[in-house]
Amino acid sequence: MRAAVLNIGDEVLLGHTINTNLSLIAKTIWDYGILIDEQVTVRDEKKDIIEAFCRLFDKYDMIFTSGGLGPTVDDMTTECIADALGRDLVLNEDVLKDLEYYFISSGRKMTENNKKQAVFPSDSEVINNDFGTASGYFLREQGKWIIVLPGPPIEVKNILTKFLNRYKTKEKISIKIINTQGIGESTLEERLRKLDLNSNYSVNTYFGSGGVDIKIVSEDRNGNELQKLVDKLTKEFKENIYDYDSDSISKSLLKKLIEKDKTVAFAESCTGGNVSIRFIENPDASRALICSLVTYSDESKMKELDVKAETLKEHTAVSEEVAREMLEGLKNKYHADYYAITTGYASPTEDKRTNGLVYIGIYDRENDKTILLEDNFFGTRMQIIDRVTNYLFFNIIKLMG
Repeated sequence: MRAAVLNIGDEVLLGHTINTNLSLIAKTIWDYGILIDEQVTVRDEKKDIIEAFCRLFDKYDMIFTSGGLGPTVDDMTTECIADALGRDLVLNEDVLKDLEYYFISSGRKMTENNKKQAVFPSDSEVINNDFGTASGYFLREQGKWIIVLPGPPIEVKNILTKFLNRYKTKEKISIKIINTQGIGESTLEERLRKLDLNSNYSVNTYFGSGGVDIKIVSEDRNGNELQKLVDKLTKEFKENIYDYDSDSISKSLLKKLIEKDKTVAFAESCTGGNVSIRFIENPDASRALICSLVTYSDESKMKELDVKAETLKEHTAVSEEVAREMLEGLKNKYHADYYAITTGYASPTEDKRTNGLVYIGIYDRENDKTILLEDNFFGTRMQIIDRVTNYLFFNIIKLMG
């Protein structure tokens, strides 16, 4: 699906307003297999708006407009679109009532020009605005889509999301996301392109919250062919997949713990509480989290986890020996089904061998199984902390089976 964005407003061209709507629209619609091929920005001039709209309409399958839906004289997007398509302007009584209620409830007087925001081209489908008075709308013309959005980004996001939910239903679009961890995007992409994939599907990779996600977009009406493709990719990347259609690896871990009626306890050193923060940002975290300790200093490791002073002195806090004692101390103090610890360097060190060196430990009580993993992580301090957190969550999920 080829698309274009038409931005309308003097304030954008004059540089008074930074146009963040283009990236917002492009990123959001990409999830639905819609790609922006062109964007145009015009002033609040009727001739310029109509001319730009008609050119884009002749060239593309889908046009998104942004701006010009306010109540003032220079807000003329709706009027221009109606003129360009030869449609009448129609007053929507339901929208007018909503506007009247809004002004009454906010203790303000509704002026005559506000009624302009209740007028739309004939046969438009209105989309209510949860954050402002300018409703968005969409219409079809010659099989093409025209989506008309207000200017403020929060309102654009709100209305665009509502439109895409309707669009997905109307067009029978299927979207599947395969969540992976522990594999770089370039490696994943290279392996993807070597597979014999159905050309009727859009298959792309992008960075997700837990690693790299594979997104499949199709118009498969019954979903059978889509599932075959998902099965094929699952077989290829099974060692790296942690979930499907997830927007958070911590949420995936929590979901699995709740499904299995299991609990977890954390003790963190180099991640400094990031593991627990990421975990408890999800509702119902209390159903699975027993405790989370931040044992950042050697003293706290000895006091809270019974790590031996001689072990710290001989091997340092960043060692397999200390990781093992941290894990042992955690499981001796608390009763959980799974235990997980981190210790390492979150910042660069003088010795390249220890740059980003991290140990994680996980213990499965039911199966009396311990895993200790050593790896080097690269990036900024916070990137390393986040990557270690994702790595820990991923390995707990894999251990759970």
